[in-house]
Amino acid sequence: MISIFILAIALLGCSDDDDDDKLPQVVAGFTQTLNDDTGTVTFINVSTNATNYVWDFGDDETSTEINPIKTYATGTYKVTLTASNDAGVSAIFEDSITVLIKRIISLPATFDDTSVNYDAETFDGTAFEIIDNPDVSGTNDKNSKVGAITNSGAEFEGVAFDLGTEIDLATDKRITMNFWADSTVAVLLKLEEGTAGDIETSANHGGTGWETLAFDFNASGKYSRLTLFVDGPGTRAGTFYIDDIMQAETPPAPCTEETAQSLSAADFNLTFQSDPSASIISDNAGFEWVTNPDSENDVNSSCNVAKISRTSASAFANNQINLDAKLDFDTNSGFKIKVYSGVADFRVLIKLEEQANSDNFTELEVTATKTNEWEELTFPFASSESNQYDKIILFFDLNTMNEAIYYFDDLMLYGTGGGGGGGTPATFPLDFEDGLNFFNAFEGATVAVINNPQPAGNSSAKVLELGKPSGAPFFAGINSDPALNGPSINLANGLTFTVKIWSPKAGINVRMRLEQEPGVLDPPAFEIFQPLANANQWETLTFDFSTTAATSGASYTRLVLNTDWDTDPAGGETYYIDDIVQTTGSGGGGGTGCTDTMLELPIDFDCESTTYDLSVFNGASYRVIDNPELSGINNVASKVGEIVNTGAAFEGGSFTLDNALDLTTDKAVTMKVYSTVGLPVLLKLEGGTGPNIELPVNHTGSGWEQLTFEFTSSDAFTVVTLFIDGPGTTAGTFYVDDIEQVAASGGGGGGGSLATFPLDFEDGVTIFNPFEGATAAVIDNPQPTGNSSSKVLELGKPSGVRFFAGINSDQTLNGPSIDLGNGLIFKVKIWSPKAGINVRMRLELEPGDIDPPAFEIFQTLTPANEWVTLTFDFSTTPASSSAVYTRLVLNTDWDTDPAGGETYYIDDITQE
Repeated sequence: MISIFILAIALLGCSDDDDDDKLPQVVAGFTQTLNDDTGTVTFINVSTNATNYVWDFGDDETSTEINPIKTYATGTYKVTLTASNDAGVSAIFEDSITVLIKRIISLPATFDDTSVNYDAETFDGTAFEIIDNPDVSGTNDKNSKVGAITNSGAEFEGVAFDLGTEIDLATDKRITMNFWADSTVAVLLKLEEGTAGDIETSANHGGTGWETLAFDFNASGKYSRLTLFVDGPGTRAGTFYIDDIMQAETPPAPCTEETAQSLSAADFNLTFQSDPSASIISDNAGFEWVTNPDSENDVNSSCNVAKISRTSASAFANNQINLDAKLDFDTNSGFKIKVYSGVADFRVLIKLEEQANSDNFTELEVTATKTNEWEELTFPFASSESNQYDKIILFFDLNTMNEAIYYFDDLMLYGTGGGGGGGTPATFPLDFEDGLNFFNAFEGATVAVINNPQPAGNSSAKVLELGKPSGAPFFAGINSDPALNGPSINLANGLTFTVKIWSPKAGINVRMRLEQEPGVLDPPAFEIFQPLANANQWETLTFDFSTTAATSGASYTRLVLNTDWDTDPAGGETYYIDDIVQTTGSGGGGGTGCTDTMLELPIDFDCESTTYDLSVFNGASYRVIDNPELSGINNVASKVGEIVNTGAAFEGGSFTLDNALDLTTDKAVTMKVYSTVGLPVLLKLEGGTGPNIELPVNHTGSGWEQLTFEFTSSDAFTVVTLFIDGPGTTAGTFYVDDIEQVAASGGGGGGGSLATFPLDFEDGVTIFNPFEGATAAVIDNPQPTGNSSSKVLELGKPSGVRFFAGINSDQTLNGPSIDLGNGLIFKVKIWSPKAGINVRMRLELEPGDIDPPAFEIFQTLTPANEWVTLTFDFSTTPASSSAVYTRLVLNTDWDTDPAGGETYYIDDITQE
């Protein structure tokens, strides 16, 4: 708001000298305009008969301009203007100016402080203004200012406030406000422009005038914009009022009172509804009936639990419960127990024993995966263990001398029959048509066999329903359970599994994992992620475990499925699953009559006797299919390779050739690639007689295109690796065909000697590649204090990139070979604009190479704006001194996304 003040006064010189009376009379004066938001004053000089001006702004600053512009801080200032002419006649004008710069709105916001700017951004038809409270009643019974929101009746119209102080949800996760409406309405509050993704929640207004609304969040980020939607997706028109927006502590949720408890062997269910101390025998593990140390969670909100105080007096500290009869695992599947402790990776063992014969026992041990969180563990017992045991013995961290506190709750029998003896195990394919459910839900998920609610695209009568309620974590899911007659998963019957899934969300990640019962590690578990592209329709996903290290002789007891991995459900989500099939693989084959079994170039995917195995990595998946896009340069009905990217950097796959690709004469490789988006395709040749080589070629996104990769090497290579959008993160489905070796037309190729340590950049050559949006360049040293080098490496992290944006040395740019036989200690000089950051150094091979394994170390850089030398000692890791790596990776300020553009300088990377 521009305020204009016009103040004028004339000061006339006078003299008894008649000649002085004839001199021009000087009149000094000025007016000014004041910008209340910025404190900027524009002075307008209205003096007359003057040629010289001296301004004193009242803050020890002066000016000789005619109409100066001055920006003030909040305060009152005496401004003096001295005006004079060349004859020496002068006059003075003075005025006091008060500057009150309005503060930007922050919480709490009451709309009553005249020194605060409560302006709101309105959109899609909404209007906003500050008015007197029109209804002094209810929860806002005071005469004050309030905000008036007027909806025009459009969908998702609202108001947004850009805050002067961020809302920090680290501790206090509730926002409250007084809200006025004369009929029921939903109010959506959204927090944006934060250190994490946007979040939103809604509250319902009862329509009774002024009411207090509370909005509870689960996030812990900081947010600088608060947006309100009244009747968000609806079209409600009218005027509503808001007041007293403030952040408040989230009230604790009430604990859940138990309603049943049984210590009988027939229906054992120890819930701690009442104190069972008289029935618990403690052996160096003190038992107490106590209040739940953490009832605010989705796993265990019970009011009372057991506290076990384990002493260090015995490695076999335990608690025992004698039962009234033998346990029945024909009608029960085993035990479940909820546990909690501050001890990391603590172990829980349940031993079942016969009271009359302690040599007759069985036991199972499971390792907890959470610390200071409740977790439910499952202990399945086979039917063959039925009617043998009438004592339960519970051990925490058996065979240790730990002195620690553990809590447990809800030790109970579960299921309808023990593993291996309560019926015939299911066999693939699993189609659920018999209505039987052999999947368990975990981490808050739900599972049931139901009538198919989505018959379009799937005519099955029954399907499996997987529910992820609001509040469940992203890793909530289901697993087949042999105790429920789930199938035995023998990979000799095939390494490939397909499953039909109906999802309410598009673009989700689906995880399939093959594993044993908890605590059994041989054979090891393996998992594959596949993207599900479409929402609200059935889609078949393929999980090919031949792309992992799983062996065809391995057998597993549990098949695990997770939908929408990595994303917590914002609300209740329901998925449907059907037709889980085990096959021998996707294979090639097109009825061509080809009998060749050698994998070599050209690769056309059409020879039915050739196995076109592509070893995928970093999330990509692959199969051979009929060409789904008969168009352009590939309009022939034939087989093609389908590559599905999940959106990870450097995902791809490798062909291992039976006959090497020899570049002695023909130095180019051509390949048909189908894509509907423009992106680079990187072709890398490895496993050769010389160093690995690679070339990127851009695809324009026009469908089938033939790409040509021209090399200058004369070496032979046995591994051909493809990266579709190599360092990028484009997700989607792409097709490749007709990979051939041809004569080169010229160009391409690298060359030159690999750099060696120390790396000092004085030659001006960049041997580092940036990734994930970072930038890298060798520049003249802009920070010579503390480092006299002429050149340094500049690492830029522009606004909007993620914390893991960084750089890696690249041998195609003549980056060094990193031989740990020359030393396990690396040092690097870094200049950072921020203090207290984490710096990561990682030694790795090219994407997809895992031998030797990668290792990484984090170090803290404490001071800002000065050169600091950090030491990364890989002797503190299992890294071998005989290992050789191709890439040295550096990340600055790990774990913190840059709030704005950040620039770091790097120099003198040494190996010792």
